[in-house]
Amino acid sequence: MSYNYDEFVQSIRACRREAFAATSPTVQVDAFTRGVQLLQDLSKHCPMTPLLWMEYAFDTERLMEGLISMEGGSDQHNGVHARKTALESCTGVLELALAEFSGCALLHLFYLESFADYIYQLESLRAQSESIGTVGMEDFDVRAVHAKLTDAFEQAWRCVGRGTHMNEASIVSEIYKLHGCFLLFRLLSATGNELEPVMAQISTLFNRWSDTPMGDDGNGEMMQEIEYIWDSSCALNDAGRGGWQQRKDELWA
Repeated sequence: MSYNYDEFVQSIRACRREAFAATSPTVQVDAFTRGVQLLQDLSKHCPMTPLLWMEYAFDTERLMEGLISMEGGSDQHNGVHARKTALESCTGVLELALAEFSGCALLHLFYLESFADYIYQLESLRAQSESIGTVGMEDFDVRAVHAKLTDAFEQAWRCVGRGTHMNEASIVSEIYKLHGCFLLFRLLSATGNELEPVMAQISTLFNRWSDTPMGDDGNGEMMQEIEYIWDSSCALNDAGRGGWQQRKDELWA
């Protein structure tokens, strides 16, 4: 069976337009269902561009959340389940995309942003569930998802940002900023022996960042970002502030 790539893409675009214009949840879910099915079929038979993969992930997230919400109603437990499943579906699609386009900086950034959003939202949902006694987040392993995102950043640095990003410097810079913000987020909940390893990761990130060539005055902006993240990190780590100020002086020398 032959496949007309342009016709597939046009049909996908039509489904997306219909979904985003819909005012009825049923109509929107139906349009997303048809669009995601087309994307699934296309991915099986033709190479997809990174943009199509990102649309596939975005639409899958909306579809899963819509389906679960329609089936289970609007109670708190179902809402938590719908959001968690939707976010997991989105990141799952992006992992397939990265297996095909491991050198695409934009795809790495979109995946890392989606995964970070997944963590932030699930931790917020977990806190809400605990405060009102709602079930549904008992299986959320904070350490495991933090470790997975840490690995995802390391995978990104193995694939992009080492002189191969001639036309993607701004995207690589955004990945650095996101990585720094994630480490700040980890510091917020770090205690005791957990503080030093996170601060060491921030130090390593800055060394790597400063070794990365950036065009269009990117190095000047980079130094501002580094200083902000570093000072914020030290503010969160009162116990080690003196030693880390000395580390900063060494890095900035």
